Amino acid sequence: EKLNPGGADSIGAAIGGAEVRARVLAAMRDLYGEDTSTVEQLLSTPIDDTEVRSRWWSLVPESEDDVRSRLTELLCQIRYAPQESIVLVGHSHFFRALFREQLCDGFTSKRPELAAQLKKLKLQNCGVACLDLEFDEEAEKGFIEKVTLLMETKLIK
Repeated sequence: EKLNPGGADSIGAAIGGAEVRARVLAAMRDLYGEDTSTVEQLLSTPIDDTEVRSRWWSLVPESEDDVRSRLTELLCQIRYAPQESIVLVGHSHFFRALFREQLCDGFTSKRPELAAQLKKLKLQNCGVACLDLEFDEEAEKGFIEKVTLLMETKLIK
């Protein structure tokens, strides 16, 4: 989540795994309608609600330094997590900030149009993107080497 001035879509409404899961289910049903197999498949993944057990959203817009700090913390959690694959759920503004900060030069040169769009536009509501990260062993920085938009996800203004 990244709160922007006037961004009512960036204000949290659910606390705890059960509330978050219920909101995700409702949004996915709105998005995928009768395609219940897709919804069931996505929701079969266990949800770690550690970060949402209390009010997790900010009531004031974040500075760019605050966002960078949260990105760094997120990347450290991903880097040292025991899992090979991790699913992140969040707001499109936060993911756009992640793309702005972490797309590697190789991806940007191979896919310049997509890279520019990822840095400028937002993922649609309930959009899904698969990211491949490769961590530099000499620096505490992750680099996004590949982005694939899944499930007919669009980038929007």
